[in-house]
Amino acid sequence: MSVESIVNIITSIIMCVATVVSVVIAVIAIKQTKIQMELSNKNNLFSNRVKGYLIIKGLLNLYNQNKKDIEEEKEDKIYFKVDPLFYGLINNSYLENMGTVIEEPLHDPEHKNFLTSLEKLKNQAEKMRFLFENKIGIYAKNFILKYADVLMKLYQYKILIIKMREYSTTYPMVDIKKAAEDMNEIENRKELFKAFEKLSEEYKLLNNYDFETKIIEEIKLN
Repeated sequence: MSVESIVNIITSIIMCVATVVSVVIAVIAIKQTKIQMELSNKNNLFSNRVKGYLIIKGLLNLYNQNKKDIEEEKEDKIYFKVDPLFYGLINNSYLENMGTVIEEPLHDPEHKNFLTSLEKLKNQAEKMRFLFENKIGIYAKNFILKYADVLMKLYQYKILIIKMREYSTTYPMVDIKKAAEDMNEIENRKELFKAFEKLSEEYKLLNNYDFETKIIEEIKLN
């Protein structure tokens, strides 16, 4: 066998070995990338679940602090507790930027900030059913949506109160009660109280399901 043939054989062997090594390195790189992606996805899921848990825990705490006003039997008269209840239901860092809207509900940028924050809250509700399995995500979503609805109904009712006061001061023979009658206040009040009832029902579902224990367990399993 000539020297040239031997060189060619050695060169071929080296090229084959290099190809095999390249393939092995590529496979290892793909596996490492896959592992990193899975770890990143797992970390993101954990982070989003913790965020979701803290949001709904905060809302549940606020509900508990204002439970008496929400669940008490309502009197058949104009509901003037709108402001303190609204402030009570947004009294945390996640919702506090809504606060100024109840003072001037039709004034910008307060009005716009309120609607933006409310939409953000509703979006978070939709995320809950994807973050948590079984009934946890569904119950969390429903509670947050009903919570957002109560905030909106309080906001709308406050606008009505302002308009009734303006109406009663415009016409000397009209007091606030007459203004309420002319502006169909009772139907708006019924809608507000119905929103209270629906939120209360969702709150009870969460409590009966031992929600906090189950959601913490699911976060730990991640």
